[in-house]
Amino acid sequence: METKKKIIIVENNDLHRTALRDLINAQEHLEVVSEAGSGGEALKIIKQSPADLVLLDLPLPERSGYDILPEISKSADAKILVLNILESDHNIRAAFEAGADGYCFKDASSQDLLNAISSVLAGIRYVPYLP
Repeated sequence: METKKKIIIVENNDLHRTALRDLINAQEHLEVVSEAGSGGEALKIIKQSPADLVLLDLPLPERSGYDILPEISKSADAKILVLNILESDHNIRAAFEAGADGYCFKDASSQDLLNAISSVLAGIRYVPYLP
């Protein structure tokens, strides 16, 4: 039996966090092991809970995702998939320069998000298509 990949969700919106958790936990091979709603909380959780992937929103209270991304990248073994509403080359490039392994738009379909998660977990950089 394949072990489930452990995911930490860092999202400031409770409704979005719940929807993400439900989508991810519905997959046989994925499991949400922890959640955070702010940058400060995220750093504490990530240090305490080993995970395979951090799903990271960028606009967060206390410290933004951009602020904590380099710290997560350097201190955790987890891959980092940024989930953001901003669809621009500049934001995508900034996220990768800060340590992201993938970038997915918040308005992506559930299947696109799951594809992004699978790609990043497999060590493949995920970059969305920009129209």
